[in-house]
Amino acid sequence: MALGKHGGQAKPTDTAATLACRGYSSKRGKTTELAEKWFKYCRAEIRVDRDIKFGREELAHYYFAQAVFTFEGDHWNTYRTGLFDRLQGSQNKDGSWPASDGISVGPVYSTAMWCTILQLDKRSHPSMARHP
Repeated sequence: MALGKHGGQAKPTDTAATLACRGYSSKRGKTTELAEKWFKYCRAEIRVDRDIKFGREELAHYYFAQAVFTFEGDHWNTYRTGLFDRLQGSQNKDGSWPASDGISVGPVYSTAMWCTILQLDKRSHPSMARHP
């Protein structure tokens, strides 16, 4: 687990953000023992089953999905299947996702975050933008 700035244990969102932003990728040969430990921690804490808390966990999934996508193995397929099934089952009739169960800024934010995550599957996520 990543350490917080005061030496305490960080939250899963912070750890997932570190994995995503630092570019720890087993596909690129950059995985370290510490990155593997953080990945396992996030996988245990950031759930894709019925325990997703809409309105609270969008940011954690935003970062963790990017980390999962870059790790070798079947991690992405497992995560993707569970998450996409859960998202499809929770989507409102107007296409948005709920945000009322938490502290989110609203359904527009929640929907934007989930849609951005869904873009990973087609490699059109903003983090994959190609620069000239």
